[in-house]
Amino acid sequence: MSLQLLHRFTVQPKPTCMAFSSLQPNIFVVGYENGSVTSFEIMRDGSTRAYRTYKGHKSSISSICVAKDVNTFAAGSVGGSIRIWDLNSGESLGSLRGHGQTVTGLGFFSDALFLVSCGHDAKVRVHDLSRMGTIMQVEFEGFPTWTSFSPHGRWIVCANDEGLIRIWDLQDSKSPVASFNDFNNAVTDIIFHDSDCYMVAVSEDRNCIFYNLETFEKLAVCEPNMGPIHKCFLDATSGYLVTVTGNCIRSYTSPGAGLAGHMPAGWNQAPLAISPAPLGMDGSMVFACINRSTIELYVGDAPTDVQSRSQNTGAQSPKRIRTPVHEPKPHHIEAVPIRPEVSMVTPTQQPTHAPGKTIIGVSDTPIGISPSAFLATNTPIMQTVPNERAVMRQVSEDSTSMLTVLSTRLTHLRTAAALWQKNQAKCISTLAHNRDESVLADFIKHVILGKNLSLKIAALVLPHISPLLNSKYEAFVSAGLTLIGDVCDAFRGVIRTSLAVKPTGVDISHEERYNRCQRVVECLINFRKILQTLSSRESNIGASAADVMSRIDECVR
Repeated sequence: MSLQLLHRFTVQPKPTCMAFSSLQPNIFVVGYENGSVTSFEIMRDGSTRAYRTYKGHKSSISSICVAKDVNTFAAGSVGGSIRIWDLNSGESLGSLRGHGQTVTGLGFFSDALFLVSCGHDAKVRVHDLSRMGTIMQVEFEGFPTWTSFSPHGRWIVCANDEGLIRIWDLQDSKSPVASFNDFNNAVTDIIFHDSDCYMVAVSEDRNCIFYNLETFEKLAVCEPNMGPIHKCFLDATSGYLVTVTGNCIRSYTSPGAGLAGHMPAGWNQAPLAISPAPLGMDGSMVFACINRSTIELYVGDAPTDVQSRSQNTGAQSPKRIRTPVHEPKPHHIEAVPIRPEVSMVTPTQQPTHAPGKTIIGVSDTPIGISPSAFLATNTPIMQTVPNERAVMRQVSEDSTSMLTVLSTRLTHLRTAAALWQKNQAKCISTLAHNRDESVLADFIKHVILGKNLSLKIAALVLPHISPLLNSKYEAFVSAGLTLIGDVCDAFRGVIRTSLAVKPTGVDISHEERYNRCQRVVECLINFRKILQTLSSRESNIGASAADVMSRIDECVR
């Protein structure tokens, strides 16, 4: 099938970058030179309509990445800032800083809890989006052009404008796990195969190289393209690797098998984004191009009209990972299939290795990993009945993420408990700064409520409990409601008496008490709107919110 123009339309201001949504293949996101971002929807007839507009950046958008498993995307700017957005609602979920120059690459891991970024400041940064903070940073020579997480989440990968690719282990970022320096120009795109132990990198020097991630060796070098390669894509329909340049599309079969097809392209500029075609379209892929102020969408299939002509380096293909039990095993495999539904774990879910199996070796040649590291840990295939030790080890590995979260929360609680004895104001400020609703709720229930609750503490903590009241977790909402109710009951008389007479300037204790009462009353009044919404729920929370509202009315009238 030939490549067909699906739709062409002009936008203002000038577009700079774009990316497709994996969950909604008919949605793509475009960044502009004025710092705004717009998402578009591809309609059934091939036309497009504006879906949402996102504003917040003050400089030109330089990079966009849409999360694979959730409707969240990140946009990086020339000024070095990064913003996270909800694709469907248009809500800004937060912003990140740290890059002093243009952000050139972004990559989400799985459910968008973590983001990796790189920029012209030669830094690669890993961000924890639950707290909107950086948890790891490495230096990378040259100008980084691309970065992302590996599918299993244990590595971050980054490439630069000189053709260098490095892989770091998140558990030990002091030195790279592997480095590849096989290109003569900028690496433009890298993709990992979700079920096989290899990755593919393409470059402006026209080369496409497969790398074995068991041995960290070159697996195959494809026949050079006719021009600089801008993007590559694993076509789920044919199972072929597809590469695009400014004037053609090429497809390759599994590593070492060779060139499957070649097709001239009619676009004026190479595509900046490729996606599976939405259902109902006559083709398996959609290609999105930016030509000055014009966006062009093309639809087509992977070309399959050329005999195998690749240059194999002699390296053996990696062993295929055993097909999961929930998928039917094909009788014959001619090409490597993509598995976009493969389950993955977060970067904190690191499999535990024995001392003799660490990834970083003592020699100059990095050793690889076992193919089992690429298997989802939640679907193990047991060949024998495991003993108690093996079961406990498996449970520990599968629960690594939960244990890490609980460990972090325990650290925050211990820090708060230590500060509580020395400086209560700083303790509460630290709790609010951590942005961990569970820790704040636990501290309120187990430390503040009861004998430690005073007018001073109430004035300090009440301004920070709005996130608890707006939380989707009833336990957090309940903690906030309990605190408000106890404050109203304990200090109703003090508040009325203190606010009835303004301080004269002589009685310092009266003035302090007056100011604290004012802060408490301001918070209580502000909570009424939230409580009115909560009281409409048909649950225990709704009844509790209505009861707390009545207590607020008695306190502030």
